[in-house]
Amino acid sequence: MQKVTMMGIGLALVLGAITYGAKQQVMLLEDKLSSIERSLIVQKENHHLLRAEWAHLSNPMRIQALAKEHLGMIPMEGWQLVACADIEQLFEGGQALPETAMRYASAQDVKAR
Repeated sequence: MQKVTMMGIGLALVLGAITYGAKQQVMLLEDKLSSIERSLIVQKENHHLLRAEWAHLSNPMRIQALAKEHLGMIPMEGWQLVACADIEQLFEGGQALPETAMRYASAQDVKAR
């Protein structure tokens, strides 16, 4: 009987140690999971912030105002558009013909009008 009791106590100690080790591993994994979840929340907030900032920066009205203010650019007018078929007639040997240069004025010339 004493032999069986000792084996039972030994088995209980081994099972207790295994259970304790498993509990410690679970606690470490839970800590790691909560850290990853917090990181995910921060990343989602950053993503939303960057999308809002991108929407602001790529606003066409804002870009137009900046182009006008800093580059002196204005929207194109109808007389400045050229059909693809007419491009070869406008250029000879990579140089614009003089009448083309006069017809397609720069934005500063248009502003002065």
